[in-house]
Amino acid sequence: MDSITLPGSLDSLPAIGQYVMTAAKEAGLDKKAAYRLRLAVDEVATNSIVHGYEEHGLSGMLAVGADIDDQALRIYIEDTGPAYDPRSTPPPDNLDRPLEERNIGGLGVYLTLRGVDQFLYERVGDRNRNIFVINRPGAPTQLVSTDTTAEPSIVYGRLLLVIDEDAIYRTLLSNELKRLSYSVTEAQTGEQALEKIRQQSFDIMLLDATLAEHTTSGARGLASAPASSGGMNTAELLRHLKSDESVRHIPVLILSFSGEAEAETLAHYMELGADDYIRVPTRLEDLSRSRPGDDGRTALFSPALLKARVEAGIERGRLRIQQRQHLERMAKLSTDLHQVILPLGLSVSAERNLNRLLEEILLKAKSLSNADAGTIYHRVDDQLRPVVRYYDSLGLAEGGTTGVPVDEATGVLYDEATRQPNHQTLATHAVLEGRTLNIHNVYALDDEYLNAIKAFDKQHGYRTVSALAVPLQDSQNTVIGLLRLLNAKDPATGQITLFDSYQQLEVESLAAQASIALNNQQLRQREEQLLIVERDVQVGRDMQLKFLPNTLPQPKGWEIVACFHPAREVAGDWYDAFTLPHNRVGIVIADVCDKGVGAALFMSLMRSLIRAYSQQHFSLGWTDVLSSLSQPAAAGTVVTARKRQLPSPGTTALQNAIVLTNNYVAKTHMDMNMFATTFFGVLDPATGQLLYVNGGHMAPILIGPSGVKARLTPTGPAVGMFPDAQFEIQQAQIEPGDILFTYSDGVTDARNPSRKLFTEKRLLALLSESAASAGELQDRVDNQLRAHIDTAPQFDDITMLTVRRIPA
Repeated sequence: MDSITLPGSLDSLPAIGQYVMTAAKEAGLDKKAAYRLRLAVDEVATNSIVHGYEEHGLSGMLAVGADIDDQALRIYIEDTGPAYDPRSTPPPDNLDRPLEERNIGGLGVYLTLRGVDQFLYERVGDRNRNIFVINRPGAPTQLVSTDTTAEPSIVYGRLLLVIDEDAIYRTLLSNELKRLSYSVTEAQTGEQALEKIRQQSFDIMLLDATLAEHTTSGARGLASAPASSGGMNTAELLRHLKSDESVRHIPVLILSFSGEAEAETLAHYMELGADDYIRVPTRLEDLSRSRPGDDGRTALFSPALLKARVEAGIERGRLRIQQRQHLERMAKLSTDLHQVILPLGLSVSAERNLNRLLEEILLKAKSLSNADAGTIYHRVDDQLRPVVRYYDSLGLAEGGTTGVPVDEATGVLYDEATRQPNHQTLATHAVLEGRTLNIHNVYALDDEYLNAIKAFDKQHGYRTVSALAVPLQDSQNTVIGLLRLLNAKDPATGQITLFDSYQQLEVESLAAQASIALNNQQLRQREEQLLIVERDVQVGRDMQLKFLPNTLPQPKGWEIVACFHPAREVAGDWYDAFTLPHNRVGIVIADVCDKGVGAALFMSLMRSLIRAYSQQHFSLGWTDVLSSLSQPAAAGTVVTARKRQLPSPGTTALQNAIVLTNNYVAKTHMDMNMFATTFFGVLDPATGQLLYVNGGHMAPILIGPSGVKARLTPTGPAVGMFPDAQFEIQQAQIEPGDILFTYSDGVTDARNPSRKLFTEKRLLALLSESAASAGELQDRVDNQLRAHIDTAPQFDDITMLTVRRIPA
């Protein structure tokens, strides 16, 4: 966690408390441990503020930091007040008395030091640094002692072994170390030392340089010096210690007695593995002249020097342990990488059976982390489906190749009604977060997403302690699955422990390989599905093209040409030209409001309806009506059929083709919200008369030898938009040499690589130029469109239908 710096005032205590509780939660501490830690930190922080700053008239800051590793949570508090070591406060000696009879002071610090597993203090430059250590749940046993009931003074943290045959020296040294707040165990001989080391771990050993070399004459000048036991001497003990891989990391500090250990002897001990030495008086008169301790009692040497040597040795031992653990884990990681992870990545890439693939991934992950249980989930849209699940201790195996369905509900990632993310389970929470969750103690957390795990435990008599959830992501960082492991076990003891950082790294490495394989599997499945879709789309394209006329009618004295460029495999545009009874020609161009397959299907429906209704209602009576008009329209004019008072049979026939189509679509397929702009005209080639309905389409352009003569503007809304919509019939006259150009909005809306439109202005300029034929004019527009679009993707369907009356 990032450290915080706060003013050195009592107002900062709530923020410090919140910081500590957040760190405790991340470390997986239970409520009791977190509360003890907060009380301890609060006590020391309060002392720093009140006694360090306020009582001395000083002001300053408090720096608070946290460090979490596999073993413990450490909270650091630093201030710039006068030097003060909380451990120097004597413990209260009157706790058994009534409250009113107790001496004031010392109780808070006393309780603070006993409320944590380890407490350290150091003066760093001008700062006091207080360090609180709480072991994490499930962490291996620390090299610390937390049993303080047997010692009258505060003992915590470092555990030392003093090995000396001389009882007086051994006791004096042990007492000095205890006054320095170390926990001390004593051994008289090398054999005793080895026995104690087999029973308990130590941070450092202080070893007599002359072990098993004293005689009954009292070589040190002390009457109480015992005779040599004739047992293991210093060099032999060192050789034994350093040859044993399990204890060789423990640092050894040689107690060198002046005049008895020559420089070459010390050098020899260093060669055998000793880390350092410190000189101790050898004679009683030397001891009597030794420096008094802080409490006035005789000290063998300077407490500061003794502490410095011991701490330096302990730090070397700690670094050795870290280095050894690091090397062991790196070696395991390398082995797992070469023997498990990479081979698995190669094998699963070729695996076609998804259930078998996910099962193999889960079993390998459980093996790497020595987990008791695990589940693999596969994400399908917004659902997280369990595919395979194993609980070794429950004898439960489901999914995969077991043939037993997974008895676990599918997790919904988003609420169907509110679309809010669902954090109710660990699996969905990890997927939504998109990051690894490593929980050291499930029951120490109150998080709601752990309720499902706790409910499972209650139902099956299981106890979940640690959990590791690793999302499986594809190349786009989209979570496509989840690997969840529960209850890592110590291989040696079988005890449930946490998933350490190396196990997490291994599982994440495996998850990365698994993600690639799973993604490839999904891509293969999608490829197969896309091939099916592609075949279906191709069939649809072929069918749509068949709906378009293979050949266009060419009445005598007329040219009819068309151009069609779909933006996709299938289109929503269409055109049609077909003959009607009594030498009439129907002309249609339309544009469905959407693109793609849906628009293409809708286009097919509407094209069929218009053709069918126009054929059904076109009759001789309607033809007679058209021919019975008193006078033809003047050249180049557009006349409203209603204003010309066309007799009802002809008007009804044309209207029915559009009105019936409109009502069928608007009423039958209202929920689809699909409609089409439609221009439908009926041409009499003999007279050049054109009756038409324009349902919201781009206005066709009537062009004469001198340029644009008229625009056939809409006479009603788009077809299918509103039920019972009204459509008027209008009439135009096409003279010899005139051209009727119809088009969809894909022409004017065509975009170049800079996204600039082709525009209607540019289209009109092209149409105003003379053309020898309908094909020439249409090709001119088409070529300019292609040049304009260039390398840009086609934005919309492009459709053109051109009709020219050839001059006599």
